[in-house]
Amino acid sequence: MKQQIEQCAICGNNARLSVVKQWTISATPTKPAVTIDDVACWECTVCGERHLDPEQIRIFEGKVIEAHRKAKGLLSAEEIYLVRKQLDISKERLEKILNLNPKSFYRWENGLSIQSDAVDTMLRLLRKHPDAIYDLAEERGITVTGQRGRPKKAAG
Repeated sequence: MKQQIEQCAICGNNARLSVVKQWTISATPTKPAVTIDDVACWECTVCGERHLDPEQIRIFEGKVIEAHRKAKGLLSAEEIYLVRKQLDISKERLEKILNLNPKSFYRWENGLSIQSDAVDTMLRLLRKHPDAIYDLAEERGITVTGQRGRPKKAAG
């Protein structure tokens, strides 16, 4: 297999495709420090500078978002998807009922952004009490019949 080589943007020497076992992201005022495992990136053989190509950035950002969710104890992208599927309701309809921005569920379910603590709490409540979605919809004047009738009862 031919080894891939790219030019380092810092020193101009060769950068080789490598996997960094652990990459730590510093804390910010709103997010804790997290460590991401097994990050594919370009690493300079001389100065050690690392950089990511667009596909590597997309994968890395998804891992960072999931790590921040986990550090904050929030539902994962998969868990958010499962709550919505349990409710048997479209992303768009649920966004209207919960008064959320369009495409919120798309971004959360695809690991593109992190839900707020308040939304996370609401989703956890809906997971335990799925029929509450009908009360919320009624409060907003939104008709919800679901594609298969009332939402499925929470498992366990």
